[in-house]
Formats: sequence, C-alpha cells, structure tokens
Amino acid sequence: MPSTGEPCQVPWSFVEQTRAEAGTPAVSTEAVVLHGRRDEVVPPSLSEAFVHASPLARLVLLDDDHALTAPPSLERIAREALAACGGEGGSPRDGGPPRAFLLGLVDDRKLEVDE
Repeated sequence: MPSTGEPCQVPWSFVEQTRAEAGTPAVSTEAVVLHGRRDEVVPPSLSEAFVHASPLARLVLLDDDHALTAPPSLERIAREALAACGGEGGSPRDGGPPRAFLLGLVDDRKLEVDE
C-alpha cells in the first residue's frame, strides 16, 4: 500500500522476479515466521520452503488470511514478538542468542528485532 493509503495492485510477476533474483533467503539466527493459512496473496508454501531451508527458523501457521488481523492472530504475534525480544526466556543482553522476528515473505525482506 502506498503512503497515500490507497490500495494498489502488484502483479505476482513482481514476486516471482524478486524470488528469481534473490533466491530463498536463509537466516543465521533463531527466527519465527508467522503466516496465515488462508493467505491468498502469498502462498503459505513459500514460508514452508523458507523454514525448511533455514534450520533455525520456526513456522507458525495462523488461522487467518494475508492481513493477520484476526484477534487471535494479533495476540499470537504479540506473544511471539515479546519472546523474540527476550521478554520470555533469554535475551542477547543476558547472554542469550540474538533473535530475528519475521512476518511474511513477500519480497525476501525481514523485520529484525535487535536489542
């Protein structure tokens, strides 16, 4: 969605071209991938392939669509983000491993939460 807030159409060929150029990313730290089972924009199989290629990644399939805005999804996202930031368990500050929090795989970017 552009900064105007107006919806815009992005052709699937954009995603295909990006994936062909970048390949499947891999992470070298613990990661959580959250994906909606009913996502009609980005197939859950892309997240499954990513997790399969990244031994430190864990997939959480939510009973939701692409937006991940159902209340149970938002609660799970918040819990996973808290855990990734060290709110539950160890954190990089106290000697725990750094963690990455991944939400969706549209164009191979990830949102990393560093402490």
